[in-house]
Amino acid sequence: MRWFSVQRRRRARPDGLARPTKEVEAAVMELLVVIMLGGCLLLTFLIWLYRRETGARAVAQLALAPIVGRTRVTQDQLRAWHLAHAESIERWIRHHERVLEQFADTRMAIDLTANLTNDDEQLGAAMDLAISQHPESQMRARLSRLAVAKRNTLDSLRRSNWSQAKVEHVVYLQHRDAWRAHVQAFARAEGDAADRES
Repeated sequence: MRWFSVQRRRRARPDGLARPTKEVEAAVMELLVVIMLGGCLLLTFLIWLYRRETGARAVAQLALAPIVGRTRVTQDQLRAWHLAHAESIERWIRHHERVLEQFADTRMAIDLTANLTNDDEQLGAAMDLAISQHPESQMRARLSRLAVAKRNTLDSLRRSNWSQAKVEHVVYLQHRDAWRAHVQAFARAEGDAADRES
């Protein structure tokens, strides 16, 4: 054993440097740990900074978006929309109510009344177009709810869920009545505008 320790002492490192002591090794290890922790903290800070900037951009984009609510719409915009789409909405309403009357009279399954529901695609497309092109956001929302209530009513009837169909139909009637009140208000405004022009 003694020979080994003597041999070890005589052997020098090829680069001519002395072997580091345990204190130096411990200091180097501590330095590496500090560097790694600093790198992790720097990475965390950069991620936080990036997310903060993207969040600020998102808030700025939301601020530029129009606020949902009452929008300023001119009578000319409403007139153009009513001329283009009001009749298609009324056809859609009459068709839906005819389907419901037929169902109530015959108690047939909705799927069997194909002669009544086959126009749904064409009338539904016209309704969707009318909704998307209405200049006032609140009326777009109300017409959308009207269309959804109609679809939910028919789906509930297909599933023979009578209580849910009744609830959905009441919602449909509320939005239909609001639509008709809107049409009457538009007609009054048109009459007032015509009186002013005379």
